[in-house]
Amino acid sequence: MVTHKKISEILTNWKLENEIIRDVFYESGEKNDNVFYVGESYIIKTFADLGRLKNYINISKSIEKLGVSVSTPIETIDGNQMIEDGQLYFVLAKRLQGKPIKAVSMYEGDYKNKARFIGEIIGQLSLSLEKVDAVVNDVNIYERVKGWALPKAKDMLNIPENFWKDAIDYFGKLYTTLPKQIIHRDPNPSNIITAKDTWGFIDFDLSERNIRIFDPCYASTANLSESFDENDQENLCSENRKRTSKSPQSMV
Repeated sequence: MVTHKKISEILTNWKLENEIIRDVFYESGEKNDNVFYVGESYIIKTFADLGRLKNYINISKSIEKLGVSVSTPIETIDGNQMIEDGQLYFVLAKRLQGKPIKAVSMYEGDYKNKARFIGEIIGQLSLSLEKVDAVVNDVNIYERVKGWALPKAKDMLNIPENFWKDAIDYFGKLYTTLPKQIIHRDPNPSNIITAKDTWGFIDFDLSERNIRIFDPCYASTANLSESFDENDQENLCSENRKRTSKSPQSMV
């Protein structure tokens, strides 16, 4: 738990200790303990993993040079990119103007164009990330699915044995043909920021080298998971949801 008082002390490294500090909340209402708003123009992020912090710094700076709107780090008054305090690392970054996409809004109004909009900007992000030269973890998602995900699911679901064998065999053959590159790894709705005429991505600290299709698949699954309420089955049916006429650029 990092207090506002501690954040104010850290902000002296940027001469921003007098700025108003506010908590950041997820769409679910849960507080984000790793990020704080600093005034209206900045955020400060805390990291316990130096590797993830370096991922964030290297990739966000590279992506910004390619014209993608991202939250890039700002150097301290001494020219440092981060501040180490105890077992934590702190980095100040510019705040993207706009609001994160709300998963539930994807089912309202012109939902087909909204889905296309998300697909298009993730595609543009992928094209930019393909050009980034950075050292990141190289992940074999096939081995992870084979060794962890499917066995875990098998213990929980009553599905015929031949399904599991076919899934591993077919995915194994397909996996070698899928393009691999640096991916965002966490493009959930909360990490996509939109304004009237702009869009951008935040949180590149989980980025890795993996199959390119992972990002659009993850975005779709994340949208479903953030919309799902196990106590409200009706909420999953778009025909029963209120329609609006908002455009894709207004998904905030």
